[in-house]
Amino acid sequence: MSESQNHAESKPAKTFSQTLRQGAIKETEELVKFELDVEALAGREALLINAYLVEDAEAAKHYWQELKQELLLQAEFRAENWLASVASPTVIDWLRLDFCIHRDASQLLAGEVAVEQKLCCAHCGGRFSVHESTTLTACHGCGSEVFAARSLPVQ
Repeated sequence: MSESQNHAESKPAKTFSQTLRQGAIKETEELVKFELDVEALAGREALLINAYLVEDAEAAKHYWQELKQELLLQAEFRAENWLASVASPTVIDWLRLDFCIHRDASQLLAGEVAVEQKLCCAHCGGRFSVHESTTLTACHGCGSEVFAARSLPVQ
């Protein structure tokens, strides 16, 4: 009877070790699956961050291009005003006429009406915003009558 008793006791021990082994295998498989899910999530996050960085780089590129254009325009206006300040009044009148003929919508003169725009004096660089319909006067800082204009963002 002791032999059959030994045999009966060893069977549950084997079942317990198998159960323990199967539990460990299942737990390991779940951990591996979890790790793969985390890896996939990290990959998607990296792609999303990359997309944001590409978008931000494009926005920065456009910002710097606009800033460059605005600075060049201001430099051109300042040079023109400086040259006009030493010229005779007749030459200045011809320059103003030429300016009126060849200017674009981003340039305004004193006496014109501005609405919802950011303005920058072409001579001294003074900046101000117009929120309502306003007839422009000469710059309060330097007396220049030429302004670079940009539309205010819609809110």
